[in-house]
Amino acid sequence: SDLYLIVLVHWFVTPYFAWDKQIEEFTKQGFQVLRYVLFGRGFSDRPKIGYDSNLFVKQLHELLVELNFQKHKIFLVGWSMGGAISLNFTNTYPEVVSKLRSDCLIGRYIFNLSPWLLA
Repeated sequence: SDLYLIVLVHWFVTPYFAWDKQIEEFTKQGFQVLRYVLFGRGFSDRPKIGYDSNLFVKQLHELLVELNFQKHKIFLVGWSMGGAISLNFTNTYPEVVSKLRSDCLIGRYIFNLSPWLLA
């Protein structure tokens, strides 16, 4: 399909189900949509390791590889802390992301964003 796989990265205090209405609209338009729960949020695993951008970027990359989604054109959408994760993911794996939307970005100082992302 020529349609994008839309990958939704949720924000800090609100879990993945906050995307329900967007998923409904995107799927009506024929898009495939992936949402997932960040480690330490909701009912996800809570590994006893440092929670930083590297962890969340690695989590998303491993998920995409495991689900064999690396063949798709990825439209990565992040909100709040998910926006910071999305920016760092795009910086780390630019060949994976075709489009990026990052809104209401928080975590700039927490996640040590690349200088080119802040320009």
